[in-house]
Amino acid sequence: MYATKTVQLTGLSAGGSLCSAQFQSLNLSGNSSSPVLAPFASSPTENFTYPQSNPEFFAATTFYNASAHVAWLLKNGYISKWPGPQVEIVLNTTDVNDDDNNGINDTAVYMPNGNSLADPPQIELGNGDGVILQNLWTDPDAVQHETGHHMVYTRVTDIGNSISVTIHEGYADGQVLLQNQSPCLCSTVCPTGGDICLSNQCLRSAANNFTFAAPDCPGADGTLVPPQCLPTEVHQRSQAISGMFWDISQDIGPQNDGYKKALQLELSSIQYLTASAEYDTMLEAIIKADEDLFDSKYQSYILQEMCARGFNNAENSEGTGTWMSGISVPYTCAAGSGLIPTGGVTDAPLTSGAVNIPTTATGGQ
Repeated sequence: MYATKTVQLTGLSAGGSLCSAQFQSLNLSGNSSSPVLAPFASSPTENFTYPQSNPEFFAATTFYNASAHVAWLLKNGYISKWPGPQVEIVLNTTDVNDDDNNGINDTAVYMPNGNSLADPPQIELGNGDGVILQNLWTDPDAVQHETGHHMVYTRVTDIGNSISVTIHEGYADGQVLLQNQSPCLCSTVCPTGGDICLSNQCLRSAANNFTFAAPDCPGADGTLVPPQCLPTEVHQRSQAISGMFWDISQDIGPQNDGYKKALQLELSSIQYLTASAEYDTMLEAIIKADEDLFDSKYQSYILQEMCARGFNNAENSEGTGTWMSGISVPYTCAAGSGLIPTGGVTDAPLTSGAVNIPTTATGGQ
């Protein structure tokens, strides 16, 4: 059983369901040959409080967590408007799409579809089987991470490009971690003994020493482990990017609004990304965002962390230089920057994020 609290939902559309200009909560039922999408949690009085035994409890929770994330970004000026269209939040309770063979979907995924009112984007959430993942409907980071993909997709649309997808993942992680002021993503989704989480504490973490200067895992002799090597799987690999944003926040200093300013740099840089963004595009976008927002005040920190993450050592995809050779600011990294020290390095200690409790919700215009 979850501890609960009742909160107020604002901005609901007329009709008595979990629907706003930004999100609509839907239930996926039927079977793989004939799936059915229908509104979840109807209430003429806009009272969406439910017992935990009802799936509507989880629909209200995910809808609230997504809505609260966007409301926070808007209220604090991180984004000026919602990057429409409306996103459908789909709870997949029985693995209708046959994503898994065990009947329970362990996936949280953003699907852009046509990214239009006629073919709206979706966030699909399975709750997990308790072996691989768990609590995907109640951990706020899960749906908020997928919402981050929607924001990045306004610019980066080539999801067949592994580098673009890695950037997607690093940005989606980064905005949640910087908002939470914790490097730990999804502190409640990892079962003991699960094999895809960084630890029992965190699905992923920005407190890491991943570098593009390291060889790809598993390494030539198969014995290297992160961070002595860099994972090739895009979610794991993207921790080098979320880690870079996290380190920039620490360089600026929490006492100097480092979390806020690093988040501003990330979100503002999205406008400069391209459909098939690669790492040099991303680095240049962050430098431009700093110029726009802070008159290049934090350029030295940005360049320092780019070096620390090995972009000066990693050859770009065209083989015409390193990823940092494509940026507009001439910069030479210190000798050995981005290289793994002799004897390897160890991960920075993980900080467990606060466990966010599920919420029930009451409506209100």
